[in-house]
Formats: sequence, structure tokens, C-alpha cells
Amino acid sequence: MPQEVSENSSGKFDSETVVSESKEASKFPWPRKLVYGCVFGAFVICLLEITLLVCGVRSIAEDSDPLQGFSSRYQLYRPSVKDANVLTTVPQRLGHFNPQSFTAQKEPNAFRIFTLGGSTTYGRPYDDQTSFSGFLRAALPEMDPSRKWEVINAGGISYASPRIAILMQELSQYQPDLFIIYTGHNEFLEDQTYSSLTEIPEALRVSAGVASHLRIYSVLHRVFHADEQPSAIDDSMDLSEVNTRLDRSIGPNAYHRDKPWQKQIITQFHENLETIVTLATKCGAQILLVTPASNLRDFKPFKSENNHDLHGEELKYFRQFVVEANTHYEEGSFALALQSAQKALEIDDLHAGAQFLRGEILLSLDRVREAQEAFNLALEEDVCPLRANRDIVKTIHDVADEHEVPLLDFSEKIISLSENQIPGEDWFLDHVHPTIAGNRLLAQMICEKMIQIDIVNPRTGWNDSEYEKVALNLVSKIDPHQHAMALRNLAKVLGWAGKNQEAANLVARAIKLLPNDAETHTMAGTAAMQNNQIDSARTHFEMALEIDPANARALIGLGDVLSREGNHEIALKHFSKATEIDPSLVPAWFNMGNSFRHLGQFNDALDAYRKALELEPNQPDAQKNLGLTLVMQGKIAEAVSHFETALLLDPDSAERHADLGLVLIDAGNSKRASAEFQTALTIDPNTVPALIGTALLSEQAGNLSQAADSLRKALTIDPENTNVRSFLERITN
Repeated sequence: MPQEVSENSSGKFDSETVVSESKEASKFPWPRKLVYGCVFGAFVICLLEITLLVCGVRSIAEDSDPLQGFSSRYQLYRPSVKDANVLTTVPQRLGHFNPQSFTAQKEPNAFRIFTLGGSTTYGRPYDDQTSFSGFLRAALPEMDPSRKWEVINAGGISYASPRIAILMQELSQYQPDLFIIYTGHNEFLEDQTYSSLTEIPEALRVSAGVASHLRIYSVLHRVFHADEQPSAIDDSMDLSEVNTRLDRSIGPNAYHRDKPWQKQIITQFHENLETIVTLATKCGAQILLVTPASNLRDFKPFKSENNHDLHGEELKYFRQFVVEANTHYEEGSFALALQSAQKALEIDDLHAGAQFLRGEILLSLDRVREAQEAFNLALEEDVCPLRANRDIVKTIHDVADEHEVPLLDFSEKIISLSENQIPGEDWFLDHVHPTIAGNRLLAQMICEKMIQIDIVNPRTGWNDSEYEKVALNLVSKIDPHQHAMALRNLAKVLGWAGKNQEAANLVARAIKLLPNDAETHTMAGTAAMQNNQIDSARTHFEMALEIDPANARALIGLGDVLSREGNHEIALKHFSKATEIDPSLVPAWFNMGNSFRHLGQFNDALDAYRKALELEPNQPDAQKNLGLTLVMQGKIAEAVSHFETALLLDPDSAERHADLGLVLIDAGNSKRASAEFQTALTIDPNTVPALIGTALLSEQAGNLSQAADSLRKALTIDPENTNVRSFLERITN
């Protein structure tokens, strides 16, 4: 590149002058250049921050905890705006924690208790009022008036021992006298949900936390993470918000059998509990560990998986025996049901659902001890372990023994008080959350333990009946409406997790509290539909619409009932009205598309499906049904692309592979269709549509014997399938 030159005083260009000036410029110290560059950069950042502040842009840290509780740098409590001597829950963390307040400087006669754990400690599905912390707070002053008792509920929704240990670092600064730890149910949940966050080094997490206070960073983060799920489900939300958050959450399908992973979590749990105990000891506080209790009898496993070594005929017979056991059980033929269940478990004893079914059957036969064993095995083999298993409970015992700290065995107490010593709905609202009576019992047990370890000196005359008076007074202050709303939101959570019967039971409780609430009847109708109780569903939807004619979800529900009955024209009116009330309701557009398709109005069906996909693109069923409609219009090539998209959205589904294979036959691509059927049968050898597709290809190739074999196998799986039967008759006659 040619060297630039400058003009000297004589008017001539002098290259030597240029070189000299260049050397002088290069002598400018690089540290000063760096300082000037940093100052300029800081100025630009400050200018942008001020601009965003003036424009009303909020930082991430102002709205939530960006580190989800995985760093001690982000506090749970801070001085109140009104009184700097009062610490209150940081507003941004109220999605996970109850609002609490206490003085920064503890009063001389005060005894400060922090309760820690997950949603049970929080008080779910309700709140602090009826949690065991709430009952403790009410009972202790009446029990021992000699002290000023402070009970601070630091239970966090979905919190497990890793985040509890981090939280303890903060709480240790607040002059605690006693920590009560109720944890164990969320260990696997927290690791699964936050694995991407926990794998980040602590230094990087802290840096991200600092950056989250900057509006520039926050704007960029929101742009690139617009679809991230919200942090928690709050019982004060309306159902539509609960729906939205659940739809973006990690569900049972994310879990698979992984014994090494579970062993690793148990080891981490032991280490975290030791850290928690050590932190309490270092700050001079006492600690009480509590074993978590679970619903065994009235809550089916969240997810069951067969032994990975089970394939082909063994898998077919296992499923056949389970179906037989269920049929006999529902008919009341318990002896026959037990025979079928045991045959299934001889093939695969790792299937949690089959173990639970055996427990139900044994209990019906009054074989209680064997039923206890079966229900416990169902919990242990639950692939989605959202209840503390025996290793979790044993670890709590072990840590208490090793560190010689008090232990309260709530799990064993609940077992001893339960019907047939198998905990169920008598003590639980769902899989782990105690009823109000359960929380009341736990608080009473804690009071008794505090007497044993010389923390409480009960006044003269204090006894169980005195405790009951305090507890009943607290219960009398409960707002039935709020509690019914909490129950119905919990029912929504259970429905999302596939626990339809359990959800229906909770909604039934909510209706007793809110008999004239349209939303509750809508949920009851939805639960009834999921359990194929069509008449009950119709009744609830009609009652909901009588109370609130503009309830869009009830309109969709009643439309669905009418569709199942073949009344598609009337159903369309309900779906159409629902979209007028709320155009964003995806189920209304999807169901509208189904009705149009059944009525042969294919263009209208396509428009409805496309509207549903515009609102929510990741819907494999909408893609499939749009493809079916195009097939009916003869647009096979276009249909194939939608079946392919459905498969991309749900790649592990045998049914999706079979669907694509069938439309590929129509497209004339037999080779690729065969590959899709084989993939489907590899995933699930009992996929009937794949067997039908295989038979169609065999028929095309002139191999009727092979086609008949595929169809006979399909009939062993689905004996009532008239399409398969007529196909078989056609090629064998």
C-alpha cells in the first residue's frame, strides 16, 4: 500500500516529515489508549442505560430472579421501603415464595424459626396461612407465652436441597435460632428443570446476575429468549395464565428410566443436607430435619416405562395382560384381575403402573401387606420421580444420625395413621401436598418435638385439645373462594401431567366450595371428557354456560361433546362463538377445523387449522389434520409436507411415522413408506396403523399371504377394529 505524505512549509511534499509525525503518534502509551477506550465505552453504556430508563424499560432483575435461586448473590429478603429495620420478601421472588417480614435486628426475647423446603413448606396448593408454618405461628405463642415467637416461611415452590443450601447462606445472617427442613420431593425435578443453569460455573452465574441489572443486557436477553417459560405457577393466577405456563413447562415426557442419574442425585442430596446442617451449626442455630410423606394409595405413578430389554411378543403379552387386569378389576372380578396383573409383572416388574394396579387389586382383596409392598414398588419405579423415594428418606435418617441432629419422621407417622397404613386421600390433596389437616398434624408434631428438645416450655394446662382450639380458630379464617381457586388450579396442573382422575377428584372438591362458579364447572367438564364421561361433561359445560354464557372454554367443551356425538353443525356454532369471544383460543380453531372437515367443507377446515397453527405453530395434531384435509382434496404432495412437519414436532411417536407412511403410499413413494412403517414398529411393535400400512404395501406387491399376516397381528392388538377386519376379509376371500 503506498505511503501517505504531507506538505512542508515550502509547499513541497516531504515523506520524512510524515514518518516523523507517525512515530510521534505511535509513542502515545497503550495503557492510556485502553483507559480512554474504556471511558468512552462506559459513557456510551451509561447513555444507553439512561435512554432506556427514560423510555420505561425495566431490567430483568427488577422483574424476577435471573438466577432462579442458584446464587447467594441474589437475596430473598431486603429492607422495606417504609422501614429499613424490617426485612421483607423481594417482590421479584414472590412467584416462588410467600410474602414474609421480620426485623433486621431480632428482639432480645425473640426466638426466630425459619422453615425451608419446597411447595409443601410453602403451603401449596394454598399458601402460608394453612401451611405447617402457619399453624406453628398460631400455636407457639399460645403454647409458650414466655417468648416472642417468629416463624418465617422460606419454603420455595419447586425448591430442592441445592437451592435450599444456597438460601441457607443468606438466612444464616438473620440471627436464626432454629431451621426446620422439609425437603426431598423435588430433588429429581430441580435437576431436570434447571440442569442447563446448574452446569454453568458459579462465576459465570454471578456475572449473568450482575448483567441482569443492566437494561441493555435485559433488552438483548428478552429479544433472544422471548419464548422462555415463566418461572412459576402462582395459585392467584387465572386459569388461562396457568394454561400458558404449563404448556411451556417440562412435563413427565422429559423423564426416562435412568438409575445411574438417580444414584447421582441421591449422593448430591446427601452432600447438600450435610451442607445445610453445617451452615446451621456455624451460625449457632439448631436444626430439625423432617422426612417427607407421600400419597401411595390414591395417586398413580406419573410415568411408567417398560424394561428396555422388553420387545416384540413379550411386550405384546405384557400389554395384553395389563388390559385384562384392568377390565377384570373394573368389573369387580378381583381374583381374575390379580392373575392377569401377576402375569404381566412376571414379564416386566419394572412397570410402575402395573405395580400400582396390582396394589389396587390386592387392597380390594384385603391382602393389605402385599398391597403396601406393591404401592411402594409403584413409587420406586415411577420414571418421573416427583415423590421422595426410599433412598431420599433413608438419606435424611442417615444425615440426622451422622450429625446427631433431631429428626421428625413425618412419613412414618402418616403411614401409621392412614387407612390400612397406606397413605392416600385421607391425608393428601395430590401426590405430596398434605390436606389442611395434614399440615395441622405436622405442626403439632413439630411443637411436640420442640418440647422434647427443650426449645418450648409449654404453659400449665396446655394439651392436645388446646392445640385443636388454636388450629380450629385458624381454619375458621380460611377464605373458601380462594381455596377453591387453588384446588382448581392444582387440578389443572394434574390434568397437564396426565392425572385425569386425580384432577377430577380435586375439581369435585372445588365445586362443593364454589357451586355457582362457571370456570370450576368448565374444569369439571374437561376432566369428565378426559375420563370419557360424556354425559357428565355435558352437564357441567351446560351449567357453566348457564352461569356465564360468554365462557369460551365451556363453549369449546360443549362443542367437543356435540362433535363426539356427530352433531358437527351445532358444534360449529359453539366453536365459532368461542372464537368471537376470544380469537386467541387455539382449541376452538382446531376443533372448528375438525367439524368443517367432517362436514366436507374442506376449504373452511384448512382456514381453521391454519389459524390454529398461526397462533401456536408447534402443534403436530393440527399439522396432521391439515394434511388429512389436503389428502381429501387430492393435494397429496402438499399433504406430505404437513405430515412431515408433524413428525418433526413429535419425532419419537410411532403413530406419526405410521401416518407419514400411509400418505406416502398415496404419493406413490412405497420405498420411503415402508421405511416409515418399519421405524414405527421399531418404536412400538404394536402400532396398528403401521401394520395396516405394511399390509397395504404387501398387497400392492401381490404378496397377499404376508399382508394377511400383518392384519392378523393387528387384530390380536385391536380385536374390535372393523377396518382391519374388513381388509382381511377382502384379501382372503
